[in-house]
Order: sequence, then structure tokens, then C-alpha cells
Amino acid sequence: MKTHRHPNPLVDVRRPTNGAVADLNPPGFVWRPIEGAERYELKIGANPELGSTDTKTYSVEGRTLWVCPDAFPRGTYHWNWRALGAGQDETWSEMFSFHVTEGTAELRIPSGAEVVNRIDDAHPRHLLTEERLEAFRQSCKSGDRTDEWRGLRRQAEERLKENWLIREPPFLPDRAREPELWGKIRKDWTGGSNRMGQDAQLFALVYLIDEEDAFGEAAVERLLEFASWDEEGSSSTFHHNAPHMAVINLGPRAYDWAHAVMSENERGTVREALRRRGNMTMERFRRADYGVTGSDNHSGRLLGFLGECGIVLAGECDDVPGWFDFILPTTVAMYPWWGGREGGWAQGVSYASAYCYLYYHFLFGLREAAGVDFYKKPFFRAHGDWRLLCVPPNAYMIPFGDGRTGGKGAVVASWGIQRHLGRIYGDSRF
Repeated sequence: MKTHRHPNPLVDVRRPTNGAVADLNPPGFVWRPIEGAERYELKIGANPELGSTDTKTYSVEGRTLWVCPDAFPRGTYHWNWRALGAGQDETWSEMFSFHVTEGTAELRIPSGAEVVNRIDDAHPRHLLTEERLEAFRQSCKSGDRTDEWRGLRRQAEERLKENWLIREPPFLPDRAREPELWGKIRKDWTGGSNRMGQDAQLFALVYLIDEEDAFGEAAVERLLEFASWDEEGSSSTFHHNAPHMAVINLGPRAYDWAHAVMSENERGTVREALRRRGNMTMERFRRADYGVTGSDNHSGRLLGFLGECGIVLAGECDDVPGWFDFILPTTVAMYPWWGGREGGWAQGVSYASAYCYLYYHFLFGLREAAGVDFYKKPFFRAHGDWRLLCVPPNAYMIPFGDGRTGGKGAVVASWGIQRHLGRIYGDSRF
């Protein structure tokens, strides 16, 4: 089985790592797939030989990322696995161990169908639920969010006046033959699609709070433009992923918040475009076997983007339960690829600021809409402590990674994440 490890000796995809404390209970498991395997068999038990009567045997088909259906009492456990149907039926992996401690939080993740059943049919439902909407409006208009809201409102007015719109991006040329043109098109349409998506989101939020149709209609105009783009064309996740990410990240929020101003035909058009984008994102995950052998950066963002899209389309799109059946186990067993229990991020502070900021949107939205609390996972809890060490409020340099001399910018980028974590965990240090 050692021949089936990751080719990079510094990377071991297996989870829980040997001797680790389980992140959650029931724990998630990851192991490297064996070509031709029909199914896998796992043994888990307290006896190091896995021979006692309390040893449990599980049969797993398909993906080699799996969340155990059973929780375990506090203690030390051992596990191994074998592949069946690939000519190695009698060959077991080496033995690994993990610990369940008093600090191991219990979290039973529901099925994708159950997540959908928990999400209210009404809109808005993502980040700002219908139940909290009126209180939030009053907070923006006459409460403790007044100053912040006025700033956002001014920004929305300026953006509406500028009326930024772009059309479907052109295809990228051959990078080897036309590197300068490739770079220009990539830069222009990465920035342009993000800008249009951010405008759509902002306009939809202003419509939701102040109920002015002009902002809602501007959000819908941009959503319909996004919906007209061919998801298998120039903005395909497999060709130019940035425009694809702009649509699937910012489009669902705008759709959710501007829902009331849209006609049923407009809703159907945007909903279908988001459904197709979501399924293409799932295809990207499958091709890379993301969470098991695939670890590319963009997929780390896309996992959360697809989750947000699922929250918004729950009950309106039959594909959503399958999305959640992929996302939730991946978040238990693997996420994030670049960090562990200590809350750090191996790519450095700058990458962590972008990727964690984006993923917390999904965590918060899922907790609010469906009651699934991934904030219990050690990485998310410890991430604020790591930031205090790496990005203190007076930082003028950061320890490692891109932008290490841009301490001031890193402090600004950390501020929103730390404020959020302080509110979630009641930790005034953040």
C-alpha cells in the first residue's frame, strides 16, 4: 500500500494523520484510491491489532473520503483499510491511530437531502435570513450599523452611476504563442467579471435593505448578463476559471437578495445558469478527486462557492442535495488542505486572508440556514489565534508567503475575518 501514497513524500493525504486528535466526532477519513477497486473495507477499534469484539468494520464504495456514521467514546483508536476487487483483497494498509478527547467536538452532518429540507423556502435565506431581515434593516437605518451602511450606500450610488457592464469574455489565446495577449485578456476579464459580480451583490443588498427598485433592477441586469454566458465556453471553469468563479460566488447572493424584484421568468433563467455552473463545478471536483488527491487553489474557493449556491437554490434545483453530499463530508474530513488543527495556512497570510474570508461566508450561511455548525472544527476556531501571531494590528511585515512586506495591507485584510471570528466565538481579542 505504500506504493499508493502521494508521489510527493511531504504529502500524505490520509486523514486522520497518525496519532492525531480527531477534528470532529464522528471522524472523517481519507485514503488514497486504488485503481480498479470495487469497494473498500475499513476497520476501526480500540485494540491495536483490530481483533477485539468492539472492532467495527465498514464497507465504503466510490470516493475514498468518508465520514464514519458512528461517534466514538473518548479514547485512542486504530484504523486500517483494504481495497477489494482490484487484486489486493488480502493486503491491508499499515495501521494508523487517532484520539478522541474531551475537546473533540461532536458534529453529525446531515445528508444533502436533509440539509435542503432544513432550509426555508423564503428569500432571503443566505447570510441574512428572512427572520433577521427587519431587525437588520433597522440596525442599518437607525442603529449601530448606520455609519457602515451609509458608506455602503454611497458606494452603491457611485457604482450605479458608473454602470459598469461587461459582455461574455473572449477565449484565451495560446499562452505559449501570445503570452502578452493571454495575460491582458486574463487580467481584464478576471477583474471585469469580479467587478460586475460585486456590483450585482452590492446593488441587491441595497435593494434588500432600502427596497429601491433601481438597485434591484441593476442587480438583475447583471445577473441576466452572467446567465447569457456559455458555461462550457470562454468562461468555463476548465478554460478561464476566474469568470466562472465570479458567477458562482457572487451570483447566488445577488439572486437571493434581489429575488423579490425579479419576474418568474428572470428567476428561472438565472436559476438554470447557476445550476449548470454548479454541476460544472462538481465535474471539476470529480476530475481532480478534490479532497483526496486534488488540492488546487481554486477548488478550495469553489467548495465554499458551491455551498453558497446550494443554500440559495435549495428546494429549487434537484441537483443541490448531491452538492451538499460532496461538500459536507469534504469539510469534515479534509478541509482545509493547507491548514490543520493549529489554524495556520501553509501558503502564507495573503492566501489565507482571501481563502478563509471566502469560506467563512459558506460556514456562516450554512449555520444560519440549516443549523450545521462547522465553527466547531478546530481549524476555524484556532485561525484567529494564528492571525494574532502572524498579523498583529501594528504589523509592518508578515512572516512568510506572498506580500510579506505588505504588513499594513495584511492587517486591513485580516480585520474583517477577525471581527467575524470575535463575534462567532465571543472572543474580544479578535
